[in-house]
Amino acid sequence: MPKPQVTQSDTSLQIPIGAQFGYCPQCGAPGQTRERRLYGNDKCGNGHIYPSGEAISIRAK
Repeated sequence: MPKPQVTQSDTSLQIPIGAQFGYCPQCGAPGQTRERRLYGNDKCGNGHIYPSGEAISIRAK
């Protein structure tokens, strides 16, 4: 299934591009992939693998 396209006129999507799976709890990089199973894992852009439930919703500064 293709990803929905985000346009500037679409104000209903409040998720920043690249952060749809939250941020890595180890390094803060955006999550890139998520397993589609109960209690699945996420993988960040730096290669860290962590449980989806541990993803951080707001990037630490």
